[in-house]
Amino acid sequence: MREFDEGTDLKVKFVKKLSTSGDHETDIVYESGDLPDDVGGARGLVWCDDAISDKKCDQHYARFKSRTPVQTTGCHETGHAVGLTHGAQAEPKVANRHSSLGCMRAPYTDGPYLGGHNVAMINKTY
Repeated sequence: MREFDEGTDLKVKFVKKLSTSGDHETDIVYESGDLPDDVGGARGLVWCDDAISDKKCDQHYARFKSRTPVQTTGCHETGHAVGLTHGAQAEPKVANRHSSLGCMRAPYTDGPYLGGHNVAMINKTY
């Protein structure tokens, strides 16, 4: 998570008390548990729990199959929660395995790095 905090305009803070309503909701809630059968071999999944609009979400949940997911999986799912996509959903589109996607490559690859392109996209958004 250090890359998200030190390399981007985001401020990462881990809280002990989860807030799921009101003005100070926890932005990304991490949990472990079973994933739906229709996600295939995915190691994690992110969904919007509190949509503000069709393009903005107030709170995301990231669920990991493992109680201790590898860094690549944590980086990938956190990337989705802050608005990053796979290459096929990007504009302009690139291959899902394109090197500029860093940890957002799909399927997952080794290497937990966020990558310069993703840092630039996060900073452009936030």
